[in-house]
Amino acid sequence: MAQALHLALPAISSDGPTFAVNTSPVAILSILDHYLRRPEPKVQYVLGALLGQRSEEGRVLQITTSLPIPFAYDEAEGLDLDVDHFRTLYDLHQRVNPKEVLVGWYATSTDGLPSFASVVQDFFSREASPLPAVHLSVDPGVESGSLDVKAFTTVGLNTSEEASDFLFLPVPCSIIPNSADKASLDILTQEKEQGEEEEGPVEKLPILSDLALLEKSIVHLQDTLVKVSEYVGKVLTGQTPANVLVGRAILDAVATVPKLDVSTFQTAFNSHLQDLLMVTYLADITRAQLAVSRNLQTLV
Repeated sequence: MAQALHLALPAISSDGPTFAVNTSPVAILSILDHYLRRPEPKVQYVLGALLGQRSEEGRVLQITTSLPIPFAYDEAEGLDLDVDHFRTLYDLHQRVNPKEVLVGWYATSTDGLPSFASVVQDFFSREASPLPAVHLSVDPGVESGSLDVKAFTTVGLNTSEEASDFLFLPVPCSIIPNSADKASLDILTQEKEQGEEEEGPVEKLPILSDLALLEKSIVHLQDTLVKVSEYVGKVLTGQTPANVLVGRAILDAVATVPKLDVSTFQTAFNSHLQDLLMVTYLADITRAQLAVSRNLQTLV
């Protein structure tokens, strides 16, 4: 039977095309939901497939979706993975999101890699060929107070004739939300902070409207600009030592801003706002007409 060799080394880049892994919070929450819904509470591991996209140069991997896979494991008989279930789910997902391809697999673990890690890695390496498959390890216990997520790439040792043995090497892993994920996470964070400040039952916070979210984003942007301006001023006056990484980040952010004068920006913004209001007005009229039509049908 294949064996896994895991070295507790710092996160380093490997010789393969993937050296950094970025995962979506939705994928992590799906993995935790899979763990909570496991058929037997005594089962330590759940595993599944990871879908996502690779950067054009192939050096950064973005994980966006996770697919749970049923399995059974016995020390005597080994691992029995429901391959048909996985391929059915993957084919259905490809019809909806053809850009999301198989990039690896995940497993929940509180004490390192599972004993059958090399067997699963060998299967997904074949399925994701010619690109390597990464492994994402998620600790559902949250004993340290934070979610422990680790990513591994592998190097085949080829010490077994039946299946390849693998050396698991850690790679940098970050949880990066998009704009839609960030809005949901902000609401969850607000409820958590409210629960810590107030005793007793926590009231559910209302979901903000689009205008309220836009106002909140603008206020946050203004606060960020004030902090950046203060930092630049302190660097110029010598109060704060200059940081090359921070300076490059500020330069990249400024370079993304289009060069528009005030009048052109106001015209474009007002035009977009009018279009948005018109679409909202038409949607409200359509909704009202559908409600009237539904009521008339019930009367007839």
